[in-house]
Amino acid sequence: MLIILKKYSSSASKTIVKIVNAIALESNQQKVIFLSQSRNIMYIRKKTSPKTKKTSVQIVESYRNKQGKPRQRIVQHIGMAIHPDDIKQLVKLAEHIKARLRHDTQPAVWSPKEMATMVIASKAKAPQPPRQMVNTHAIHEENRIILGFHEIYGKLYRELGFDRLLAPSRFKAANRILYNMVMARLARPEATRASVQRMAYDFGISIPVHKVYRMMDTLNDKFIDRLQQRIADQSLELLARELDVIYCDCTTLYFESVADDDLRQFGYSKDGKSREVQILLALMTTREGLPVGYQVFPGANWEGASYLPMRQSLLSRHPDITAVHVADAGLMTDANLTAIENDNEHYIMGARLRSLPTRLKEQILNTHRYRSLHGTEYSIGVFRYKGRRLVVSYSPAQARKDAADRQRAVDKLLKKLANSDNPREMMGRGGRWRYIKLMRKSRVVLDEDKLRDDARWDGLHGVITNLRNIPATELLARYRGL
Repeated sequence: MLIILKKYSSSASKTIVKIVNAIALESNQQKVIFLSQSRNIMYIRKKTSPKTKKTSVQIVESYRNKQGKPRQRIVQHIGMAIHPDDIKQLVKLAEHIKARLRHDTQPAVWSPKEMATMVIASKAKAPQPPRQMVNTHAIHEENRIILGFHEIYGKLYRELGFDRLLAPSRFKAANRILYNMVMARLARPEATRASVQRMAYDFGISIPVHKVYRMMDTLNDKFIDRLQQRIADQSLELLARELDVIYCDCTTLYFESVADDDLRQFGYSKDGKSREVQILLALMTTREGLPVGYQVFPGANWEGASYLPMRQSLLSRHPDITAVHVADAGLMTDANLTAIENDNEHYIMGARLRSLPTRLKEQILNTHRYRSLHGTEYSIGVFRYKGRRLVVSYSPAQARKDAADRQRAVDKLLKKLANSDNPREMMGRGGRWRYIKLMRKSRVVLDEDKLRDDARWDGLHGVITNLRNIPATELLARYRGL
């Protein structure tokens, strides 16, 4: 058995060899041959004497002494010559001898003769012409045109009929600008001025900014209605008009501004940008994620109040739609649920478990009464609330995640408190700031009771529905599609 140890020091390699030899003796195997790679390097040196003008060819080995300082020693003196051809012959001979010496101390893939031949052949190659270096700092871009984007997305734009939402004969220029702005936003969502610059830079399309704003003036409420109708029709056509689930959700879009108006207002920001104005965007999609409607509300609006207007707008365009409405807890209000029930429709909505009556909350927190789902770590409990089904699931993995997220929030909170000159200013904020309370002498401390109460709800999630004959597992699966 042969082991070549190349990456270890000599002492470490010998230790490894002793261990392997002991194992080999016990199993009647051959001993290990120790071949450590020397750190010494051999090379050929040509040295010309200033007195005799003769050039000596030597094989020299570099090494380090005990103090670690580099030194050289002559391994073999090959000979001396004056004529260049004779010197070349001595160098070739030295290559063969060096290859043999190296092969004797460390076996190689090729024989010494082959190694020497390859080295001599490589040195005999004609010198390559020097590469022409380019000063990259002197390069500047004249023009750039990206092809293919408009061809692909433009075809889809026209097939969806978006090029006919504005009368082509009357709004020819507006249609062209709208098309190019949509392409620019698809390529990279940016502000209007940045999109104009992007069109000129990437696509070679130059449109003045004031013309873009003039085009936007033509996008009135009638245009928005036609656009939403076209989008919903295309989505339903892909589903053969079979729409069984409608997912509803809201988000906030903020502006880097503090100037408010009738639409851009201050409100609860899901992006954590409460100091900037925003709008509230409500969106309805199919199970596959295809849009069927949207509506924009002032940024100060509560998302729970956006559901009924959005639903009414969808039904006004498609009164024949009968589907299960799925939404998160932000849209769960008695008014919303009652309106859906009065229209004999169904819903699956996230439940605000902590806002339920105390007696019901105690039942929910008793997870030992939950039914385990076969093959999973989930367990489910089913309760009644105001004549509706309340399905609560418990996941140990989610519980661990909730605990870790809370601890991370507390760590950040403590760090901010330590660096704050006036911790009282942080009182009354939402999010992780709810874990602090004010004590006597204006001392701010962690609210341990609040932390313990939050920990009781780790891993729990509930949905409320008026569907009575669908299994609880399917209800949760539909909700997770949100």
